[in-house]
Amino acid sequence: MTLKRCIRAERFKLVFHREQKVISGYRLALGKGGLKPKAVAPARGSSGNSHQGRIDAEGYTMAQFAMKLSQALQVPVLDATGVTDKFDLALQWTPDDMAANPRPGDQRPGNAPDGPSIFTALQEQLGLKLESGKISAEVLVIDSAERPSEN
Repeated sequence: MTLKRCIRAERFKLVFHREQKVISGYRLALGKGGLKPKAVAPARGSSGNSHQGRIDAEGYTMAQFAMKLSQALQVPVLDATGVTDKFDLALQWTPDDMAANPRPGDQRPGNAPDGPSIFTALQEQLGLKLESGKISAEVLVIDSAERPSEN
């Protein structure tokens, strides 16, 4: 915990713990035909970025990629591929909100309203799929918090 967070937690007398819970989310699994990208050197460092409708990841494990998907979808995603290698991954799709309300003049690849959904793009571009269901995830549980006193 950083010093700033620690001070805030102290000020609010915040008490919390972590626990595993079964929640709704997705499992990242291998699709039909298997994984399309080739593995890269295990010692390779990782870097990645994402923005609306695109994820670029270099030297990512499937667990790291699942976390990036979770951020993009704003839904928990658990790696269930069983693959431990690292990969260079590029995924491009049309987000649901772009398909419903495309921005005028936005002609970037992957942002066309008629582009693939993230589910189709995962299968076609990477050989992966998302399976909806209950997953086990670590959550923060707030036990107590108080309104801070005046400074």
